[in-house]
Amino acid sequence: MKAPISNLVTLAQGVPFRGQIPKVENGMLAVVQMKNIGERGDIQVDRLDRIATFPRYEKYLLCPNDILVLSRGTRNTAALVPVGFPLAVAASYFTVMRVVSNTVLPEYLTTYLNGSKIQARIRGLAFGTALPIVPIAAWHQLPVDVPLPARQRLLVELDHACRRAERLELTIQEKRRAAVEWEVMRQYG
Repeated sequence: MKAPISNLVTLAQGVPFRGQIPKVENGMLAVVQMKNIGERGDIQVDRLDRIATFPRYEKYLLCPNDILVLSRGTRNTAALVPVGFPLAVAASYFTVMRVVSNTVLPEYLTTYLNGSKIQARIRGLAFGTALPIVPIAAWHQLPVDVPLPARQRLLVELDHACRRAERLELTIQEKRRAAVEWEVMRQYG
């Protein structure tokens, strides 16, 4: 089944800070910025800046299973807000998607949005050249393939397995490199 994304989620822009984000050590809120999103859509929680609360901040609070999509720039990575995430808001260069349909799993939609074909489609929705922007209105044009929930879970598990394999391959490469360096140092150092 195909469905317009606007039938599956609510769409909102992140907090429009004026100028630089007003960091406050030990602030009540964390703020998710572009620098906190990894290439594969992981949110680097340990690097979140903190801010004080501001008027009407509640309407911007992130909830578990919200999907943050970078809507500015050449990389439109989607990231899922995990359960247990700190009290946080997203900066304005994110489109915040909150699933409202029981036909799609947030984890699946995140995986789907990070797929290479969909990423190309998202780039096609962007305006501007120096810093392309995907406006909220443009998201309504994006169709989403929505398989049955069991198939969605299977695809999410497959994606997780691929990510684990990539991490293991990196670890193996690092260990090989360290072993070679150790042997060189032992022989000639």
